[in-house]
Amino acid sequence: MTILNVAGRKLPPAIKPFLKKTLYRWIPLRWRMGREYWQLRSFLDSAQWWDKERIEAWQLEKMRAIVDYAFNHVPGYHQLYQEVGYHPGDLRTLANVKSLPFITRALIQENNEAFISNAIPAWQRYHETTGGSSGTPLGFFKNKTSLIAENAFIHSHWGWVGWRFGSRTVVLRGPLKTNNDRLWDADQADRSLFLSTFHLNQTTYPQYQKKIKQFKALTSRPIPPQPSCWQIKSSRQVKSVSCPLSTSCWDQKSSSPGKSPT
Repeated sequence: MTILNVAGRKLPPAIKPFLKKTLYRWIPLRWRMGREYWQLRSFLDSAQWWDKERIEAWQLEKMRAIVDYAFNHVPGYHQLYQEVGYHPGDLRTLANVKSLPFITRALIQENNEAFISNAIPAWQRYHETTGGSSGTPLGFFKNKTSLIAENAFIHSHWGWVGWRFGSRTVVLRGPLKTNNDRLWDADQADRSLFLSTFHLNQTTYPQYQKKIKQFKALTSRPIPPQPSCWQIKSSRQVKSVSCPLSTSCWDQKSSSPGKSPT
């Protein structure tokens, strides 16, 4: 999903399909992502070669900024941190993370409003949910910054297994946002086919197989007639399917690249 998709949520529903099929699709894909996206991609390309000391220094800097932000702007975290005696700046080493209180899915679900940043206006955030694979979807909010970071990190990881920007891409994760009952949704403007992993099983697999072939995002290597755990968890076997069924292994995000510590 791109930033323009978020802006599109503010438009009347009746005109969205028309704009998507006409004006939007003619905007070069690289332009749609925005300058911040490309700056973060450039940062990630260089940061992957850092040595351990530099990585840990950057991790500490960002971890401290995130925790202090939560203390100052998220009431739920502020209360939890106060209860254990944490004050902004107390996170001096990565090992200090162990002193921070744990949170649980249930705690957030029962106190959702308390875990929303008071520094971000309501009009700048939009609601998302997890796929619900654990039983109950977890709701949370995103904004433009987190969307940029998500795209940049995921695309960088996809690149490690052969994905190229602008490639026709099959994305498998969670129920579809457009319609929870649908098995797939094609986005021709973004050259992406979104498949719902929520409905993927032995019965529906042939339909997924046929749809992926029709989308022409595969190499000459055929899809196995039956799904296997190895295939589902790896994007190497089906090279052009650039995203595995779960992106849970790519959950580390940064709000901005910033500058590395010297």
